[in-house]
Amino acid sequence: MIVTALLSLLSLAWASPTLNPHAQPIVLPEKSSFKTRPLPDAPALPQNWAGRLNIPGTPEGNSLFFWLFPTEDKAYDDNLIIWLNGGPGCSSIVGAFLENGPLKFSGNSTTPERNPYSWTKLGHVLYIDQPVGTGFASEKVPVSSNKQVISDLYKWLVDFDTVFEHILRTKNVHIVGESYAGIYVPYIANEIMNRKDELPVNLKSISIGDGTIGTNTGMSSLGIVGFIEEHASKLKIPQDIMQALSFGDHACGFDTVRQQAKVYPPKGPFYIPAGPKRLNTARPEVVLRREVEASLETCNIHPDTPEKIKLSIFNSTCYGQCAVYDTTADYLNTRKCFSVYNINYDCNTHNPTPALETYFSRADVQAALNLMRPMDKLTPFKSCNRDILATLMAPANRPIPPSYNIIPDLLTTHKLPVHIYQGRLDLLINHVGVEITIQNMTWNGAQGFQQSLHFEFDRQKDAKPVGLWNEERGLSYHLFLEGGHLLPADLPKEVFRYVKNVILKN
Repeated sequence: MIVTALLSLLSLAWASPTLNPHAQPIVLPEKSSFKTRPLPDAPALPQNWAGRLNIPGTPEGNSLFFWLFPTEDKAYDDNLIIWLNGGPGCSSIVGAFLENGPLKFSGNSTTPERNPYSWTKLGHVLYIDQPVGTGFASEKVPVSSNKQVISDLYKWLVDFDTVFEHILRTKNVHIVGESYAGIYVPYIANEIMNRKDELPVNLKSISIGDGTIGTNTGMSSLGIVGFIEEHASKLKIPQDIMQALSFGDHACGFDTVRQQAKVYPPKGPFYIPAGPKRLNTARPEVVLRREVEASLETCNIHPDTPEKIKLSIFNSTCYGQCAVYDTTADYLNTRKCFSVYNINYDCNTHNPTPALETYFSRADVQAALNLMRPMDKLTPFKSCNRDILATLMAPANRPIPPSYNIIPDLLTTHKLPVHIYQGRLDLLINHVGVEITIQNMTWNGAQGFQQSLHFEFDRQKDAKPVGLWNEERGLSYHLFLEGGHLLPADLPKEVFRYVKNVILKN
């Protein structure tokens, strides 16, 4: 754990501002100044709080936006859930209004409606737009690295705790996030646990949904052929295309690793092949980057023949060698209305994001959220910021995958429960790669799970299996059979029960 200790010392150094004996004390705003007004064209909610709070020790104008909803059930008053969306650069308003908040854009609605499966029925819920430039988080100086992201978030939490009457110290705090928050959540938890003398957060658990916990290859190419074999009948991939993909999968050694990961308990650490040279140390969001950076379209040769499949896997000028994941995604994206987020989505699946962005771009909505004060301007709301995505995805800025040291240390040294949940229909971050990453991780004296996954049954549905699960030595893993990348949106009732019975039981 010497590396972990060194990283913790470095993070402390990054976060500590230079002391100035002549500096004027910073006066924090009152909690009452963040009271919201009723949202226009929306159902009434209990009093909640929202707005921007500056990040101490950073340039004036760098702030994070938050929205704090109180619990709807006093039986859960002791719980505080902190939610982080990923991206990187995607607003947590996406999670609040498309997934798990008290209001939700459903179907073709252009204004929010009440969400019967809101997590606010299980505790207070704090949504944070971070890093700076994300959603309504203001940006004077852009973020430049993951270590800055975590440093800013930690310092911001210190001031937030002061303004909100030490809520982080007095509530049972559970940090939850999805996608790229698979990096944010364990890294900020590590910062919190290593600096409890500065801010004694009562952190009870962390949870990661469809998250980027491992290397790019481990999360993507290593498992993708196993994933499409599992869903062969649904995906209807022609035999010659499947053979070409399997050829590349075998030539790159990915199938061998998958077989090693199926042994319980593991016989020892297994080598994860390098995969694409330029993309090996981050995560499988090449598809997302292609959506926001048109220049990457040159990587896609639209592989629709076995020859093009092999050319893309082995000789791509920008993917590098063994680009099995990118090639598979390019092939499947030639299909009309195909979605990497959930392979069940089709042309009839409604996308509520435009309605969300239109609603939160309204001046009256922003005024209700304390974002239209005298010096403020109307800010068109964007669910994701492509500049942050490009910056944090640059090879030099990619952090060490948390499965290497951070998550094992949280489990082993700090005895912090860690929950990983995953949608089986998510191709963007496929469950096969996540499970391989877990099986190659060592915590609390052993490598991986010692027993294979078990079926999980829903007693309210005549013993129909809803997923697979395992829990050993402080780490739990739940695979939801019918959900995709945005699990609380796909399976609101099932994920609500999961939060209640698994995450909050700690």
